[in-house]
Amino acid sequence: MFYLLQHTFSLMFKKILVPYDNSKPAASAAVFAARLAKSTNENCEIILFNVVPTIPATPVLLERPIRIKGGEYILLSEYINRLYQEMQKSANENLEKKRREIEPEAGSRATVRTIATVSDSVSGKIIELA
Repeated sequence: MFYLLQHTFSLMFKKILVPYDNSKPAASAAVFAARLAKSTNENCEIILFNVVPTIPATPVLLERPIRIKGGEYILLSEYINRLYQEMQKSANENLEKKRREIEPEAGSRATVRTIATVSDSVSGKIIELA
């Protein structure tokens, strides 16, 4: 079907947003986006992105000390920030790996960039990227 779409009419996309979480459906979407970008007659940007949602918590809860590995006590807010950093780092690694995989498929007129961020508004980040 994609072959039929490609040769039936000329597609024009300037930007294709692809939410990517390292799942099989997301991987398929990334490959499809690359093929779509290759079929366009214009320069096209593919943005692979991952938004790590923040955890809603009250200030009282966040200021509670917890014991972590090794017996050290830190505030829950600090522990959560460390988790966010680890999740964002992992997302960046996965996004970069996928970017390298799909760039050849996307063709020379397409650019592929990656964004991993932490936000309390996933939908807001999507709108911002669009």
